[in-house]
Amino acid sequence: MNQIAALERKLVSAEKRTEKAAEARRSLGLGASRARVTTANARWSAAAEERDRVMEQLQKARESVER
Repeated sequence: MNQIAALERKLVSAEKRTEKAAEARRSLGLGASRARVTTANARWSAAAEERDRVMEQLQKARESVER
């Protein structure tokens, strides 16, 4: 059960990082350089992938407890 709680905390943190990166992407504006847009997209993508990995780990941990 401890592992599930730790993963839940990690997921909340990952979701916050994903939302922060998404907000940074949205706030760039039309005049942003291609490099800034690419960097913002890469940061958001990395944060979203980490969030998805943690979500998958949490789901597997919950399934193993249910068995």
